[in-house]
Amino acid sequence: PECKFLLNDQSVSRLSRLKNVIKSFLPSSYRTKIKFSNLNASTISAYSSFDKILVDAPCTNDRHSLYVSDNNIFAPKRINERVQMPMKQMDLLVNALRCVKPGGVVVYSTCSLSPIQNDGVVHQALLKMSNEADFTVVNVKNALRPLRGIFELDHSFKYGTQVLPSLPSNFGPMYFAKIIKNF
Repeated sequence: PECKFLLNDQSVSRLSRLKNVIKSFLPSSYRTKIKFSNLNASTISAYSSFDKILVDAPCTNDRHSLYVSDNNIFAPKRINERVQMPMKQMDLLVNALRCVKPGGVVVYSTCSLSPIQNDGVVHQALLKMSNEADFTVVNVKNALRPLRGIFELDHSFKYGTQVLPSLPSNFGPMYFAKIIKNF
């Protein structure tokens, strides 16, 4: 079966990096099946069009913020942006839930430890969408069992899983929730 991909990022610089990664790792014959765009994903109106959607939400990027002071999201001048972030994340997730086909999957992901940006956003998005469609949140604990020795996983959340920051694995934080749109 022929696969087609839409890779979207509102940031021109991130989209450029994404294009370079794709160019570096995929043969040109596969790249013809990929379309790039830099739209605000919360305004894409291709409802019930996609089989799978990854919402790699802009977030406080907690690990990066520890080491980089240039344009840090925790800088006092960015407080309004930080306060608005969960609403922006929710808008992205709500639109992804609208754009996925029945039976399709949305994965919501951040690199934040913030419960508000993680389970809080998923909860609010599902609440907002409760009159439009029915969704099931997938428990991924068993699927992630082989990674237990590599990553520190926290499955105590209502909707998602948190990969905790860990020096030995040089990874984290990361949060993700897998949501299926029911038929």
